Amino acid sequence: MTGFAKIILSALPTVLALALSASSTQADQTLKVAVAQIPVKQDIAENAATIHRALDVAIRDKADILLTPEGSLSGYTPKFDQAETVKHLAAIVKRASGARVALALGTCFTEPDDKKCYNEIRFYDANGNFAGFHTKTLLCGSLTVPSKGEITITAPARYGRSKSRASPSAA
Repeated sequence: MTGFAKIILSALPTVLALALSASSTQADQTLKVAVAQIPVKQDIAENAATIHRALDVAIRDKADILLTPEGSLSGYTPKFDQAETVKHLAAIVKRASGARVALALGTCFTEPDDKKCYNEIRFYDANGNFAGFHTKTLLCGSLTVPSKGEITITAPARYGRSKSRASPSAA
């Protein structure tokens, strides 16, 4: 399971609450999630255009919520233009709420309360109300070169000669 999938699973209660707020009636027990597997670039405007295309599909398919990958708006970097991210985020949220689609949008974002940059998934209900965010907390690398991970103990290689093998060798 990827790190981002773990973020989604840990944030599942929030996602469900957002989607249920988008449901027209209590009797409606279905949840339709549009998952955007999209490229992430370092160009925020290009990323926003890609998210809008994913939103087109979510609207067409009558999804309750659109889920985008981490860094999908800002780019996968802590060095991004916060003002441009906020501008494009507002336009995406406005369009999604106009179509009653909730958002679980991956982006780097500098939070105003502590001025720290987080790799997060931001949640908006179908009315465009900000419902909170969940940050990626298990980071396996650093921005130093060479990268230093937080995992310093590795298991011995059981299969074959390489410690990087994921499956038993055929020999």
